[in-house]
Amino acid sequence: MAWVDENDSNSDIEEEAEERALENPSTNIRKALQRIFTKDGFKYIGSYYASESYPQAPNPQIRAEGVGMITLPLTGAAVKHLIAGCKQAPFGKGERTIVDKKVRDTWEMDASKITFTNPTWTKWINTVILPAVCEKLGVSINASKPRAELYKLLLYETGSHFLPHQDTAKTTGMFATIVVILPSQFTGGALELSHSGEHVTVDVSAMSSTSTHVVAWYTDVYHSVQPVESGYRLALSYNLVHSSVPSLKPSIRSNANTQELKHALLSWKARDSPTKLIYLMSHMYSYQELRRVSLKGKDAYFVANIRGVAKELGFRLCLVNLELHQSGPAIDFGDFDDYYYPIVRRRKRHELGEVEEESWSFDDAVDLYGNSVDLNEDITLDDKDEYFPRTLAKTVPAEEEYEGYMGNVRVSF
Repeated sequence: MAWVDENDSNSDIEEEAEERALENPSTNIRKALQRIFTKDGFKYIGSYYASESYPQAPNPQIRAEGVGMITLPLTGAAVKHLIAGCKQAPFGKGERTIVDKKVRDTWEMDASKITFTNPTWTKWINTVILPAVCEKLGVSINASKPRAELYKLLLYETGSHFLPHQDTAKTTGMFATIVVILPSQFTGGALELSHSGEHVTVDVSAMSSTSTHVVAWYTDVYHSVQPVESGYRLALSYNLVHSSVPSLKPSIRSNANTQELKHALLSWKARDSPTKLIYLMSHMYSYQELRRVSLKGKDAYFVANIRGVAKELGFRLCLVNLELHQSGPAIDFGDFDDYYYPIVRRRKRHELGEVEEESWSFDDAVDLYGNSVDLNEDITLDDKDEYFPRTLAKTVPAEEEYEGYMGNVRVSF
């Protein structure tokens, strides 16, 4: 997100700001704002994932087309019958949809072939699971009325796995995934989640036969399913979708924080620089999500709490996709079995050494109403003092290209 000081766009606001006597004006605007945003009033209450066990969950009593009733927990004979009605699950690679068991080895069945004969199940999802997940993710049910849409039934047998990936928004308004792991005995099959430098492992195998477990995460969270070592892991996958465009309502818990924010911005207006500041969001967004201003979790909370003050004082807030491309020699951590190492090690297999080439670009700029914004093509992006709370170069690369040559290794992020 970019802040732009529009000194020429609102002379009345500028004159009013100049008339205000500022005591101890901020001299380093970026540091002043960064200090303010770490205070309790700006702290986001929520997480990038949710995880909970439900020993008393109802039995969905699933009837699958061409298979019949699915009895829980699964048995070997029932699994063979179920697999006959499933297909090998594909995955997306660029614009292609691919089946490759080295990357994803899972059986799936479309939602259209599934019926829940226990009416209590859908009610339980809507009245118990949906509110609990939204609360954990920091999503207001009243703001956008999110709904859970059944997407797939997923079956993992011994050896089944799925390497690290991000979810595709499968429908307009989708912002998260809910997976309900049904009672069936298995070992292994742990779910690993990674986001903004944080990593967590969700392993429910110890109580897999006696409890229903629900886990959810935002669509841009990297996640993987480790190989199932024995038994069968049966799950229902739901898309979590906004029914309406989510509104960004302020909820700062301290008026003192608001006054400090105003002081920092008024100090900025009294100076010639910086002409912009760039705040790096926690989540990644598609152009469609930016156009809908469909921000997630911490990002939605942050923008909601600064937009009013920024508008009052004549600052423009833009949502922008930035891209930094770096290349140079790599530090190689050597080969190991990808299937059995956690995300944190797998994603650190190669580390960029000295940066030989670097290029910046931006696109998809919109205002907080989803309208396209034309930014100056000559705008510079490489000033590290204009980024906070971190520089783009300090983030985990979204993509990595690696090749060896002449006895050395080279990497491109």
